[in-house]
Amino acid sequence: MIEEGFLQNIPNDVDDEGKHGALTNIFSCWNSMVGTGLATIPWAYYKSGIVLGVLLTIFAFIVSFTTQYMIMKTAGTDMDYTDTLRKTFGRNGWNIGMVTFVIMLFIPIILYVGFLAQFLFPILTVIIEVATGVDKPDSFINDRSVNFSEFSYSWTVVIVFCFLMLLTAKKDMAIFIKAATYGVVFTFMIIIFIVSVGIYGIS
Repeated sequence: MIEEGFLQNIPNDVDDEGKHGALTNIFSCWNSMVGTGLATIPWAYYKSGIVLGVLLTIFAFIVSFTTQYMIMKTAGTDMDYTDTLRKTFGRNGWNIGMVTFVIMLFIPIILYVGFLAQFLFPILTVIIEVATGVDKPDSFINDRSVNFSEFSYSWTVVIVFCFLMLLTAKKDMAIFIKAATYGVVFTFMIIIFIVSVGIYGIS
């Protein structure tokens, strides 16, 4: 069942059982991850510079637009691109396509886990400091070396990974749909923070 307002309803995107199809899932997940991408753009521009940053953004847009245009043109009326691969290249084409999709998904998953761990590690460190009364040096927060002898960034990555595994073990999109609503709030907070810092920097 598609929950209006949270899940991006793609017209006629339903499978044989009447459930929403791949396009609806993809657009909904993409919509949920926009906030994460938005948070990294200022850092990317800071590292590359405004001119190179704009050029890279334009290049990324051209690549993305060309890719989606070619996919939509070749897919035609197919609601799932795996169906296009199956019709064009047979069973082997479908297998290769699915393996490619899975491999490509590993890249954003690894980046997303690292991104969440980097944000969570300082928060957990402060909580532990308050609970134990023992202050950690500033260098501890920036330490990314592998260390499992005590609580560290390495343990934070494990915690994030286990949490995401438990969250995704249940095949229920409703969990992500409800979580996405909170993402909108944090996205607005990030936008306000970026604008505020920009105004402060200019003044």
